[in-house]
Amino acid sequence: MKNKAKALVLSAALLSSTANAIDLSGTIFDKAAKAYNLDPLLVYSVALAESASGRGNGSISPWPWTLRVPGLPFYAKSEDQA
Repeated sequence: MKNKAKALVLSAALLSSTANAIDLSGTIFDKAAKAYNLDPLLVYSVALAESASGRGNGSISPWPWTLRVPGLPFYAKSEDQA
């Protein structure tokens, strides 16, 4: 629950600012956004809200091997495990 709150706060900060703190050009978020005519920051924000994981250095980022299942999300360690 804390991760979701952090992700929502981060998302709000990213979407409300006039200058982007990160450049998503060329990332999977940029490619997915272009395919559906969306803002890459919106796609990144949803990824954070759905799969945010702490990196141990005080930062969070989307975790690529997260499965959203009823109850709690499952954070697999690898693609094979997912």
